[in-house]
Amino acid sequence: MTCRGGGTGRTIVYNQDMVGFVSSHRLIEHETGPRHPERPDRIRAIHRAVREAGFVRSPDPFPDFRVDMGISPQPNSLVEITPFPAGDEVIRLIHPQEIIDRVKHVCDLSGVLDQGDTPTCPQSFDIARLSVGCGLAAGDAVMHGQVRRAFATCRPPGHHAEPDRPMGFCLFSNIAIVARYLQDKYQLGKNRDRRF
Repeated sequence: MTCRGGGTGRTIVYNQDMVGFVSSHRLIEHETGPRHPERPDRIRAIHRAVREAGFVRSPDPFPDFRVDMGISPQPNSLVEITPFPAGDEVIRLIHPQEIIDRVKHVCDLSGVLDQGDTPTCPQSFDIARLSVGCGLAAGDAVMHGQVRRAFATCRPPGHHAEPDRPMGFCLFSNIAIVARYLQDKYQLGKNRDRRF
């Protein structure tokens, strides 16, 4: 399949079977407590499932995690993509520096954000940067033609936070950051509105 690289003036050629998988074993370092619904076991279970299905061939980073996924091996595999931590300059595409600094400060104190439902630990800030970076790496891989589509399994999640505050387990608005990053880096879309 061939398509035009949205405003980049280049043609990207995709193999129909190329799907990226972006994650990191470090994402479990964001500790939210054993009974919190958004906890490290989400990442462990996803890593186990993609390996049991035969989608990913690298060693399981959580060999002691026990769960029966009931999955049969599948014929296709995923392209593993390594994420990178997002820098302040990228996070500032959506969030003002004051919010980034506040999130870091609360994480340093192992405090709670957003009215009590978003607990943090000292590692949460760095892991939130890596979580944003999972989406950035997925988007870059698609735009460079390395894969046709990509799945970023990351935490803390990033779909509830607003530009001026963390919300609903999300420290940053990963999805908005990634969308703006891709628009800016690859000149995607016409008449881009700079509002959230």
